[in-house]
Amino acid sequence: DTFHAILWKRGKVAEAVDLGVPRGYISSEAYGVNNHRVVFGLLYDKRERTFPFRWKAGRMTVLRGPRGRLQQVALPDRNAINERGEITATLLVDGDRRAVRWARKGKATFLSPLPGHTWTNAWSIGANGVVSGSSLGAP
Repeated sequence: DTFHAILWKRGKVAEAVDLGVPRGYISSEAYGVNNHRVVFGLLYDKRERTFPFRWKAGRMTVLRGPRGRLQQVALPDRNAINERGEITATLLVDGDRRAVRWARKGKATFLSPLPGHTWTNAWSIGANGVVSGSSLGAP
């Protein structure tokens, strides 16, 4: 079955917005929305890999990692968006979990692990852009 990310206004289907599924993907899920109706969610491809997206004013954009490449989101994961439209999630990069923060305009930045650690996870992002998460030693 195909999932479509959706926004409900006042819980009524007549006022719902289907965010759709872009070409090349099979499903979409919305995980967060701010008061400006900017949405953060995930897209699934045919191999059931997940990729982050931002939806704003009727336009869905696949978010690229800090190196400009498409990167899978690590599952299970918590993902978040704040009122400024900044987003955080955990990506799979060369087999490692890496916390990432996207600026409002889409620029991605890796969040550094603690000394001696290799994995990071992002859990939430505050109104001021501060991200909470965890830093882990080698698995």
